[in-house]
Amino acid sequence: MSVSSSTPGSAFSAGDVTVRVDWRDSTAVLRVTGEIDMTTAARFTEGLHSALSKAPRVLVVDLSGVRFFASAGVSSLVTARESAGDRTRFAVVVKGNAVLRSLKLSGADLDLARYGSVDEALADA
Repeated sequence: MSVSSSTPGSAFSAGDVTVRVDWRDSTAVLRVTGEIDMTTAARFTEGLHSALSKAPRVLVVDLSGVRFFASAGVSSLVTARESAGDRTRFAVVVKGNAVLRSLKLSGADLDLARYGSVDEALADA
């Protein structure tokens, strides 16, 4: 898959979270930074829906910049994965314990393709 072209995406920001969707051909990379909790999960969900509404072949959710990931974020992520179905390959980039711990406690880590970097996720696409 070629990743040479990159289209700047739209960014959403609320509270202490920023969500940005960047496009590389038919791949969406959703970059999330900050904290995802009850007050900011709506922005995260909005970014996921925005990316999925364009039916990407691959959606990489980059959570490497997330410092706190509450159950509201896990719920948004799982719902988006279910919405993607078989038409969109869904990958999650996880670094650090903030996100991984929440995913493991909920059991959501068992159903998500996890990577250490966006480059790794794109190489596997």
